[in-house]
Amino acid sequence: MLATDNLKRQIILCTSVIFLYTIGSNYLYSESNTERLDPKNFVETIYKKINKVASKESNELERISDMLSLFDESVDVLFISRAVLGPSWKTSTKEQRRHFSSALKYYMAKKYGNQFRDFNSGNLRIENIKNQGSKGYLIGSKIITENSKSFDISWQVVMHKTDLKLINIKFEGISMIHTERTEIRNLLRSLSGSVPTLIKELENY
Repeated sequence: MLATDNLKRQIILCTSVIFLYTIGSNYLYSESNTERLDPKNFVETIYKKINKVASKESNELERISDMLSLFDESVDVLFISRAVLGPSWKTSTKEQRRHFSSALKYYMAKKYGNQFRDFNSGNLRIENIKNQGSKGYLIGSKIITENSKSFDISWQVVMHKTDLKLINIKFEGISMIHTERTEIRNLLRSLSGSVPTLIKELENY
């Protein structure tokens, strides 16, 4: 009887492993997932979304809402929050970190929602893709506008769980994370290092 029970358990275990492996294989190697995990396709998709927001006839609240959705889908806000806040992130409570990340996302959605209007109708051309190992991919590109002006933009993306996520943009060599880190930390110092007050400032941006 004991041997029979053990055999049943082994059969169930083997069947479960095969089932999970099959699902995992189908997911990992499906055409849509392969496209989704391709850095070039990922950046092109983000740019299309940015252009869609920029060209859409909408008021500020609608534009912010669209940008927030884009951030939720394609940006690793938690990574950016840690990088921007720096040492104060380590000393903040979990609740403060969560509120800061939410406030930073709103601040960036409002700020960059306005700035991305400059890219409206520009064509994106991928120049190169560099695999940086644990640092993800650095995708070099040019945006060429209707009046033939061109801008160099680098996109840094990393693997986050099962998806690619954007963590930084360099516009003409100027890093978004470096810029926000400087501005946010200067603001924090002016607020006597108070993270809760910083959060309120970002929410009221």
